[in-house]
Amino acid sequence: MIQSLILSFLLGGIIVLTFALVDEKIYQEHQFAFIFLLSTFVLLFESLLVFLDVTLFSNIRLSDLNMLLWPVYLYPYYHFANRTNRLCAIFYSFFTYLSVEGTATFLTIIVSSVLGDAFVAAHSIVYNMCIRLVSLVIILKLIDLFEFDFTPFYEKEFEKYLKRLICVYFAIFVVINFALWISEQAQYKNFGSMLATICFFSFVVSLFHMKIERDQYRKNLELEYKEFSEQQMSRYMAEIQSLYSIVRGFRHDLGNLVISMSLAIEEKNISEIQRIHREVLEEGYKKINT
Repeated sequence: MIQSLILSFLLGGIIVLTFALVDEKIYQEHQFAFIFLLSTFVLLFESLLVFLDVTLFSNIRLSDLNMLLWPVYLYPYYHFANRTNRLCAIFYSFFTYLSVEGTATFLTIIVSSVLGDAFVAAHSIVYNMCIRLVSLVIILKLIDLFEFDFTPFYEKEFEKYLKRLICVYFAIFVVINFALWISEQAQYKNFGSMLATICFFSFVVSLFHMKIERDQYRKNLELEYKEFSEQQMSRYMAEIQSLYSIVRGFRHDLGNLVISMSLAIEEKNISEIQRIHREVLEEGYKKINT
C-alpha cells in the first residue's frame, strides 16, 4: 500500500514536471510556479475523482472525462496569467496537451498492444512511469528537432493559419482520446493502435509544417528588408550624385567669381565689386539660407 502510494506520487511528479518542461520549451513567458501549481491541482482533482470512482455510462468514469478538460485548465494560464491573445492561448493549450498527454497516450496504446493487457495491469504504475519518461524525452527531442519558435505566429498574417491548426489539433484531441477508449476493448485494440499512430504522426507533421511556414515567413521578411535596403541605397546614391553636381557647379561659379573680382580689384572698379557683392554673394547667401 505504501509502496503504491509512493509510486503514484512519483508518477504525479513526473506528469507535473513534463508539463513544466514542455511549457518552458515552447513558451517565452514561461512561469514555472503557475504551471506547476496548475498541473498539481488538476492531478489532485483527478485523484479525488478516481477515489470517488463515479461511473457515468458505458464504463466511462468521471475521472476519464476530467482528463479531457486539460486544454480548458491550461487556457486561463496562457490567456490570463500571461496575457496572451485568445487565439494563441487556445493554440498553446491544445499544443501543450497533445505534447504531453497525446504522446503518452500514443505510447500507452502501442506498447500495451505489444506487452499485453495482463502485463500492463500487473505493473500499471511502473509501466505508466516509464511511458511518461519516454514520452517526455521524445517530445522534447521533437521540439528541438523542429526548432519550435512561436514568435512569428503572433503576427496578424498567421491568424487564419492558426485557426486551421487549432481545428486540426482539436480533431487529433478527439480522435486520440477515442482511440484510447476503444483500445481498452480487446476486439478494437488494433484499430485503436492505428488511430493513435495516425494522430501522433499528424501532430509531428504539424510541427514540421509550422517550421516550413515560419522559415518561409522569415525568408520573405529578409527579402523585403533586402529590397528596402536596396531602394534606400539607390536613393542615397542619387542624392550623393545630385550633391556632387551642385558642388561641381558651385566650383565653376566660384572660379568665375574669383576671376571677376580679381579684374575689378586690379582696375579698382568699386562699382563692379559692389555689383558682384550685391548680385552674386548676397543673393547666393540668401539661397543657401532658404
